Formats: sequence, structure tokens, C-alpha cells
Amino acid sequence: MEYASDGAHDVRDRLGAIESILFSNVSDIYVNDVRAPSTEPGDQSCVCFRNVKDLEDVLEFIDQDGERPPAMEIILIPQEYSWGRLKITSLMFSEIMRRWRIGPGFLDIVGAYGLKTNEDERNFYGWRESGARHELCYNVPHVKRHGRDLRDPWSLRQTAFYHQHSQNTEASRWIVLNASPRTRATLDRFLASDTRCCSLAVHTQLLTMLGSNWTPCIEDLTIALLEQDNKASYSSIDKLRDHGFTVTYHDLQELHMLQAKIDRASVAIDACVQIGRSCSQHFERVEECPTASQMPGQSCLDVLGVYVSDMARHSQTLRRLDRRLKGVLDLISKILMFRNEVLLQNFNRHSGDTLDALLAINQQSRIHQATLTQLFATVQADSVLLKILSIVATVYLPASLIATVFSSNLIQSAAVAATQGPQRLVLSPQFWTYVATSLPLMGLTLACTLYLDRRSHRRASLAKVAADESPVPQASTAYPSMQPSHP
Repeated sequence: MEYASDGAHDVRDRLGAIESILFSNVSDIYVNDVRAPSTEPGDQSCVCFRNVKDLEDVLEFIDQDGERPPAMEIILIPQEYSWGRLKITSLMFSEIMRRWRIGPGFLDIVGAYGLKTNEDERNFYGWRESGARHELCYNVPHVKRHGRDLRDPWSLRQTAFYHQHSQNTEASRWIVLNASPRTRATLDRFLASDTRCCSLAVHTQLLTMLGSNWTPCIEDLTIALLEQDNKASYSSIDKLRDHGFTVTYHDLQELHMLQAKIDRASVAIDACVQIGRSCSQHFERVEECPTASQMPGQSCLDVLGVYVSDMARHSQTLRRLDRRLKGVLDLISKILMFRNEVLLQNFNRHSGDTLDALLAINQQSRIHQATLTQLFATVQADSVLLKILSIVATVYLPASLIATVFSSNLIQSAAVAATQGPQRLVLSPQFWTYVATSLPLMGLTLACTLYLDRRSHRRASLAKVAADESPVPQASTAYPSMQPSHP
């Protein structure tokens, strides 16, 4: 993809908008100038990277000139950490872009770096090149073991390359963003073995190195999917076995996270395929490899073709894993749905049994209520009878008391005249005293009994009316002990 040339002011504006999250306050970069070997015997070219932190040293490296100018100038810019800032100041980066006249399309790739909160933020993978100048750049994703104690041992990372080639001097300039120590060591060994190497050989070497970890990463994804596939294929549907697989909602979450990993890896590998093909097409049009190089241009293209084939094969594997994952996800979802339906049916059946039991209890309660009502009516009738008998006994109590008194020796009657003849039942002359005394006392007892009964009914009626008219007691009055005590 070609990018248009913007003005210097636009470049400064774009850098100013992202410099707070992109660049550090101090610089800690590595530079290397690879010079073509001299014809003089014993002259060794320095191909080792050296650490540079000051702006003056960087400007001296950029502006160096002499009888034998460097054939390749490389700047490695590492990151603080995977989602951290680039270890270079905004001023130093601006000077490098200005003095090397780097096209603004490189900023699209630079903007994918800096502070992030997740790996899907500000992603930009792909290839950029300029048609007016021999200039290209790309951001290649790759995976690396992070070495932390996490469930997923792999971390998705990115490394950007900028390459500018001069047709006049046959010199090339390189910028590598997020250059790891492994990248620096690989370039050291490769450039030390072949100082006349062409630019395509460097691209091929770096792409091959960064793509070497995709095979074990995809194998780990395959193993994780195989574990879920076994659960989906051999789990019991109708019931949970004691020694079988346990399928829960957690498995759906695991599959969702695995699907996200496969999707990210698929996008990254497709970008690697596109970068490899674009690089091959670019260098087929441009002849840069010197004849003295240990790795001719055709050999580089062949190695690059193998890299593209490997990435395409990885892409096909990931697409196959994605299709398989969707099938496993659907099968586990159906297993959980079937089990939930079985649990729901069991719940409904138990609820029906509980309802039947409640209905039986209600029927028994009705029978007991009818029995209690009948018993209450019988008790009430018996209580009325007992009340009547009690009143009668109470009324005749004074008469019994008077009869007892008169039958005793406390009161005696003397005969006035003796009579002779047959005996007969006759009223005692003092019988009127018994009647005159018993009747008033019986009337007084009956009156007191009726008065007390009426008074009892009246009190019960007043209490019922007062209970109906009184409001519902509040919690503060019903439970005074629950109110907070104040001094």
C-alpha cells in the first residue's frame, strides 16, 4: 500500500498528538553502521551495535561521512515493556525523521506503539511503501513466551521495520521498533557473517526469526481445543457420571477466550502472509542484492516464499481450528441446554408433588377444622347446660342452707298442748319462717347472678369495640426494646 507525502508541519502535528503516550523522557537506543569491507588487508568492519543515549551522538551517527561511508545504517528502538513507551525522546525521533527524510506513512505504524490497556488497542499490521522513493515499512506481529506464571504462556507482540534504500550510493537505512535483545543478537550474527548482504536478506532473516514461534503457539491452541473437544464428545447428556467429564458454564467461558485467541492469531498471521508477499513482490521489481553476497537474491526470494507458505499453512490451520471450535461450542451449549431442561422438568415434577402434598394437608386441615367446629358447638351447648344447672343450684343454695339450719338443734320448737291420737304428717307451725326466709334469699341470689352475668357480657362487648376501633400498633410500640435508648 502506497502512502501520500504530507508536509513537515503535518508530521510535527501528528507526532505532537501522540508523543505523551508514545515517547519516553530519556533515550536508550542502539545504532550500527555496517561498512563495506575495505580492499586493504587487515581492515575489519565493525558490525556490533552500540548503545546511544544522547542526541549529539545520534546526530553524529546520522550525519557521518568519510571516504568509506556506511553501506547500512541501523537504529534499534526498544520499548519499556510490551505495552509501554518507546525508549526514545520525541525530539530525537523527530530529528531522525527529518534528517533521513522519512515519509509520514511510517507514523501510521509508529502510532500502533506506546501505552496501551489491552492488546486490541490501536492495532496496525501491514505493509506500506512509497512509489516516489525507494522506501518501505511494515509492522509484523509475532508471539513470544512471556515467562510469567499465567495460564496462557504466549504474548502477542509486534515489531516494526523501516527501510530506505539509495539508488545512488547503494546504502540503506533501517529503523526497527520494539527491537528485542534476540533481534539485536540475530542481526549481530547475521551482519558479522556477511557484510555484503543485501536488504532482502535482512528482511528474510528477520521475518523468519519472528515467525519461528507460531508453530508451538498454534500447537498449544490445538491442545486447549482438543481438551474441550473431548468434553463435548464424551460427556454424558442425560445425567452426570461419577467418573466422567464435568461440563459447566465455565467451559463456555474457556471456549469464548480460546476463540478470541484464535481470532487474534488468525488476523496476525494473515498480516504476516500479506507482508511476506508484498516484500517478495517489491524485491522482484528492485535489484538490490550485490553479486558478492553469500545469499543471492533468488535464494532470498526462495526463503521468503517458504516463509509465506508456512504462514499460509498456519492461517489454514487456524481457520480449521475456528470451525472446529464453533462445533464444540455449539455441542457444549446443547449439552448444557439439555441438562437445564432436565433439571427444569425435575423441578416442575417436584413442585407438582409438593403442591399435591399441600393440597392434601389443606384437605386434612379442613377436616380437622370441621371436627373442631363440631366439637366447639358441643362444648358450647354443654356449657349452656352447665350454666343453667349452676344457676339452679345457686338459686336453691339459700333454701338448702336454711333447711340445714332448721334441721339442726340450733332452733327448737316447744309444743303448746299435748295431743293424743294417731300421728300424721302436718306442717310445723314455724314452717312459714322457713318459707319467709328462703324466698327472699333465693331472689337475692338470682338477682346477683343475673347482674354479674350481664356485667360480664357488657365488658366483653366494650373490649371488642375498643379492639376494632384501635389502630395497628407500630413496631416502636409493639417492640419497645428494639428502639435505641437515649440518655
